[in-house]
Amino acid sequence: MGSLALGAVVISFAAVFVTTAGISADASAFYRMLFGGVTMVGLLAAKGRLGTLKTVLPASLTAAFFLTGDFLCWHRAILAVGPGLATMLGNLQAVFIAVFSVIILGERPGIRFGGALILALGGVYLTVGPQWNLGGEAFQKGVLYGVATGLFYAAYILSLKRLVARTGDALASVAAITLWTAAACGAANLIGGGSFALPDMAAWSSMLSLGILCQCGGWLLISRGLDSVRASLAGLVLLLQPVLSFLWDILFFGKPVNPVELSGVALALCGIYLGSLQRQPKARDLPGA
Repeated sequence: MGSLALGAVVISFAAVFVTTAGISADASAFYRMLFGGVTMVGLLAAKGRLGTLKTVLPASLTAAFFLTGDFLCWHRAILAVGPGLATMLGNLQAVFIAVFSVIILGERPGIRFGGALILALGGVYLTVGPQWNLGGEAFQKGVLYGVATGLFYAAYILSLKRLVARTGDALASVAAITLWTAAACGAANLIGGGSFALPDMAAWSSMLSLGILCQCGGWLLISRGLDSVRASLAGLVLLLQPVLSFLWDILFFGKPVNPVELSGVALALCGIYLGSLQRQPKARDLPGA
């Protein structure tokens, strides 16, 4: 559980680094994947396992597709609504995974599933509802990007679990996914006419920290920790990420909060946790596994 908790703490700073970099969403996603991927390749080379990366690359395309959608949406949400809310919305993935289990795998939802949906959606409404009209179009798009992040995030986690189960190598799997995603995010930035320039040391330090610490260190810790704890405990521990991201938003960026918004965040997180208690699909249960 220690590696899982530490990984959640590390990636809770990801949204902070995206905010402090001062560059576009697509550029920050590209540099996150680039620096993280290069670091992972270096680790594989140091272990004499570069050959494993070549064998994993073709099988990692599906997970990379979902991770690309995740980061392109999430980085836009961060810049539009702030690190805390964007991370909380992205972590609706736990509820989306439960929905996937019910709709695709035919699992019986039960009372807990209904309670999770009510709490999560009610919490999101309390958090974003009062600001929906006041925040304007940018805020509204940011919220929608956050929800889309949750969908892509859920699909990525399921794909990652299946890939690691097939390859038995978390480092090579995450490295391959990261490299594919770097290429896709770079292409998206190029097509959108975005700049790749890192204008100052703040941007460089933020992107290096985002790639090396969060993408490489944080996700490797989480990937290795997921198999060592039961699903319910993993769901609870991973809630450290949105909780801490919301706290960093208040402490570092002076995010104004009120009792209604805080109540909404608390309800949403409770719903996300209950959603994470829904039985997680095993690799053999997934389509194509």
